[in-house]
Amino acid sequence: MGLTGSPAQLSARISSIEDAERARQSAIRARFQERFGHPRGPALAREEAAWWRSAEVARPADKPGADAVGAAAIDAYLVSGPTERDDLRAAFASAPFCRWRLGWASATDRVTGDPRVGTDLERALAGVTLRTDGSDVRDLILSLDRICLDALRHGEDPFPALRIAEQRARDAHDDETPASRLLAGYLAPDRQAALRGAGRP
Repeated sequence: MGLTGSPAQLSARISSIEDAERARQSAIRARFQERFGHPRGPALAREEAAWWRSAEVARPADKPGADAVGAAAIDAYLVSGPTERDDLRAAFASAPFCRWRLGWASATDRVTGDPRVGTDLERALAGVTLRTDGSDVRDLILSLDRICLDALRHGEDPFPALRIAEQRARDAHDDETPASRLLAGYLAPDRQAALRGAGRP
Protein backbone atom coordinates (compact mmCIF):
# COMPACT_ATOMS: atom_id res chain seq x y z
CA MET A 1 0.00 0.00 0.00
CA GLY A 2 1.33 3.42 -0.94
CA LEU A 3 1.90 6.44 1.23
CA THR A 4 -1.24 8.32 2.26
CA GLY A 5 -2.01 11.47 4.21
CA SER A 6 -3.77 14.79 4.18
CA PRO A 7 -2.39 17.60 2.01
CA ALA A 8 -0.95 19.21 5.16
CA GLN A 9 0.77 15.97 6.19
CA LEU A 10 2.12 15.42 2.69
CA SER A 11 3.40 19.02 2.53
CA ALA A 12 5.23 18.44 5.81
CA ARG A 13 6.70 15.21 4.43
CA ILE A 14 7.86 17.00 1.27
CA SER A 15 9.54 19.65 3.44
CA SER A 16 11.24 16.97 5.56
CA ILE A 17 12.60 15.13 2.51
CA GLU A 18 13.81 18.40 1.03
CA ASP A 19 15.59 19.39 4.28
CA ALA A 20 17.34 16.01 4.33
CA GLU A 21 18.41 16.41 0.69
CA ARG A 22 19.80 19.90 1.34
CA ALA A 23 21.77 18.56 4.31
CA ARG A 24 23.06 15.66 2.21
CA GLN A 25 24.22 17.96 -0.58
CA SER A 26 25.82 20.33 1.93
CA ALA A 27 27.75 17.47 3.55
CA ILE A 28 28.98 16.23 0.16
CA ARG A 29 30.07 19.73 -0.84
CA ALA A 30 31.93 20.17 2.44
CA ARG A 31 33.79 16.88 1.92
CA PHE A 32 34.54 17.91 -1.65
CA GLN A 33 36.14 21.16 -0.45
CA GLU A 34 38.21 19.22 2.08
CA ARG A 35 39.41 16.85 -0.62
CA PHE A 36 40.01 19.24 -3.50
CA GLY A 37 39.82 22.78 -2.16
CA HIS A 38 38.85 25.47 -4.62
CA PRO A 39 38.71 24.49 -8.31
CA ARG A 40 42.14 24.59 -9.94
CA GLY A 41 41.27 24.26 -13.59
CA PRO A 42 40.37 21.34 -15.87
CA ALA A 43 43.25 19.04 -14.89
CA LEU A 44 41.37 17.62 -11.92
CA ALA A 45 37.97 17.55 -13.62
CA ARG A 46 37.93 13.80 -14.18
CA GLU A 47 39.13 12.95 -10.69
CA GLU A 48 36.63 15.40 -9.16
CA ALA A 49 33.76 13.95 -11.19
CA ALA A 50 34.68 10.40 -10.15
CA TRP A 51 34.88 11.45 -6.51
CA TRP A 52 31.50 13.15 -6.68
CA ARG A 53 29.87 10.04 -8.19
CA SER A 54 31.32 7.87 -5.42
CA ALA A 55 30.07 10.31 -2.79
CA GLU A 56 26.59 10.20 -4.30
CA VAL A 57 26.68 6.40 -4.09
CA ALA A 58 27.93 6.48 -0.49
CA ARG A 59 25.22 8.94 0.57
CA PRO A 60 22.24 8.15 -1.68
CA ALA A 61 19.34 10.54 -1.98
CA ASP A 62 15.95 9.45 -0.64
CA LYS A 63 14.52 8.80 -4.08
CA PRO A 64 12.01 6.17 -2.88
CA GLY A 65 10.67 8.56 -0.25
CA ALA A 66 10.35 11.39 -2.76
CA ASP A 67 8.64 9.10 -5.26
CA ALA A 68 6.17 7.85 -2.66
CA VAL A 69 5.23 11.32 -1.47
CA GLY A 70 4.92 12.48 -5.09
CA ALA A 71 2.46 9.71 -5.93
CA ALA A 72 0.49 10.38 -2.73
CA ALA A 73 0.42 14.11 -3.47
CA ILE A 74 -1.08 13.44 -6.90
CA ASP A 75 -3.77 11.29 -5.29
CA ALA A 76 -4.52 13.99 -2.73
CA TYR A 77 -4.47 16.78 -5.31
CA LEU A 78 -7.16 15.09 -7.38
CA VAL A 79 -9.63 14.85 -4.48
CA SER A 80 -8.80 18.03 -2.53
CA GLY A 81 -10.41 21.45 -2.55
CA PRO A 82 -8.87 24.62 -3.97
CA THR A 83 -7.08 25.69 -0.78
CA GLU A 84 -5.46 22.29 -0.29
CA ARG A 85 -4.42 22.19 -3.95
CA ASP A 86 -2.79 25.61 -3.49
CA ASP A 87 -0.88 24.26 -0.50
CA LEU A 88 0.38 21.21 -2.41
CA ARG A 89 1.54 23.32 -5.34
CA ALA A 90 3.34 25.64 -2.92
CA ALA A 91 5.02 22.68 -1.19
CA PHE A 92 6.53 21.47 -4.47
CA ALA A 93 7.43 25.02 -5.55
CA SER A 94 9.94 25.21 -2.69
CA ALA A 95 11.14 21.60 -3.02
CA PRO A 96 13.36 21.19 -6.11
CA PHE A 97 14.42 17.62 -5.30
CA CYS A 98 10.86 16.34 -4.80
CA ARG A 99 9.73 18.33 -7.83
CA TRP A 100 12.45 16.73 -9.96
CA ARG A 101 11.51 13.25 -8.78
CA LEU A 102 7.84 13.95 -9.49
CA GLY A 103 8.71 14.50 -13.13
CA TRP A 104 11.42 11.87 -13.45
CA ALA A 105 10.55 8.74 -11.54
CA SER A 106 6.87 8.85 -10.59
CA ALA A 107 5.77 7.87 -14.13
CA THR A 108 3.45 10.88 -14.27
CA ASP A 109 4.37 11.64 -17.88
CA ARG A 110 3.12 8.43 -19.38
CA VAL A 111 -0.33 7.42 -20.57
CA THR A 112 -0.40 3.66 -20.85
CA GLY A 113 -3.19 2.91 -23.32
CA ASP A 114 -4.84 0.27 -21.12
CA PRO A 115 -8.50 0.59 -19.98
CA ARG A 116 -7.37 2.89 -17.15
CA VAL A 117 -6.01 5.44 -19.59
CA GLY A 118 -8.44 8.14 -18.44
CA THR A 119 -7.25 7.86 -14.86
CA ASP A 120 -3.62 7.81 -15.95
CA LEU A 121 -4.18 10.93 -18.06
CA GLU A 122 -5.71 12.74 -15.11
CA ARG A 123 -2.78 11.79 -12.89
CA ALA A 124 -0.24 12.77 -15.54
CA LEU A 125 -1.74 16.24 -15.83
CA ALA A 126 -1.84 16.60 -12.05
CA GLY A 127 1.85 15.70 -11.92
CA VAL A 128 2.73 18.43 -14.40
CA THR A 129 0.56 20.92 -12.52
CA LEU A 130 2.24 20.19 -9.20
CA ARG A 131 5.70 20.76 -10.59
CA THR A 132 4.94 23.89 -12.65
CA ASP A 133 6.16 26.49 -10.15
CA GLY A 134 9.95 26.46 -10.15
CA SER A 135 10.38 24.25 -13.21
CA ASP A 136 11.72 25.18 -16.64
CA VAL A 137 8.67 25.86 -18.80
CA ARG A 138 10.38 24.10 -21.73
CA ASP A 139 10.45 20.86 -19.75
CA LEU A 140 6.79 21.28 -18.87
CA ILE A 141 5.84 21.85 -22.51
CA LEU A 142 7.71 18.68 -23.50
CA SER A 143 5.83 16.76 -20.81
CA LEU A 144 2.44 18.10 -21.87
CA ASP A 145 3.16 17.43 -25.54
CA ARG A 146 4.11 13.86 -24.69
CA ILE A 147 1.02 13.36 -22.52
CA CYS A 148 -1.30 14.67 -25.23
CA LEU A 149 0.36 12.69 -28.01
CA ASP A 150 0.42 9.47 -25.99
CA ALA A 151 -3.29 9.86 -25.28
CA LEU A 152 -4.21 10.67 -28.88
CA ARG A 153 -2.21 7.73 -30.23
CA HIS A 154 -4.12 5.44 -27.87
CA GLY A 155 -7.49 6.80 -28.98
CA GLU A 156 -8.02 9.03 -25.95
CA ASP A 157 -9.02 12.68 -26.35
CA PRO A 158 -6.84 14.60 -23.82
CA PHE A 159 -8.56 17.95 -24.12
CA PRO A 160 -11.56 17.39 -21.80
CA ALA A 161 -9.09 16.27 -19.13
CA LEU A 162 -6.92 19.31 -19.87
CA ARG A 163 -9.94 21.57 -19.35
CA ILE A 164 -10.62 19.98 -15.95
CA ALA A 165 -6.91 20.19 -15.04
CA GLU A 166 -6.86 23.88 -15.97
CA GLN A 167 -9.80 24.56 -13.63
CA ARG A 168 -8.14 22.59 -10.83
CA ALA A 169 -4.95 24.58 -11.33
CA ARG A 170 -6.66 27.88 -10.52
CA ASP A 171 -6.14 29.15 -7.00
CA ALA A 172 -8.64 29.27 -4.12
CA HIS A 173 -10.02 32.58 -5.44
CA ASP A 174 -10.50 31.12 -8.96
CA ASP A 175 -7.67 33.30 -10.24
CA GLU A 176 -5.13 32.16 -12.80
CA THR A 177 -1.86 30.55 -11.73
CA PRO A 178 1.23 29.74 -13.82
CA ALA A 179 -0.05 26.17 -14.08
CA SER A 180 -3.54 27.17 -15.21
CA ARG A 181 -2.12 29.53 -17.84
CA LEU A 182 0.18 26.81 -19.16
CA LEU A 183 -2.69 24.33 -19.43
CA ALA A 184 -5.02 26.93 -20.96
CA GLY A 185 -2.55 27.33 -23.82
CA TYR A 186 -3.24 23.72 -24.79
CA LEU A 187 -6.95 24.45 -25.08
CA ALA A 188 -6.45 27.04 -27.83
CA PRO A 189 -7.97 25.77 -31.12
CA ASP A 190 -4.73 26.05 -33.09
CA ARG A 191 -2.79 24.14 -30.43
CA GLN A 192 -5.41 21.42 -30.32
CA ALA A 193 -5.38 21.13 -34.11
CA ALA A 194 -1.59 20.84 -34.21
CA LEU A 195 -1.54 18.12 -31.57
CA ARG A 196 -4.41 16.21 -33.18
CA GLY A 197 -2.52 16.27 -36.47
CA ALA A 198 0.71 15.07 -34.86
CA GLY A 199 -1.11 12.38 -32.87
CA ARG A 200 -3.00 10.92 -35.85
CA PRO A 201 -2.08 7.22 -36.33
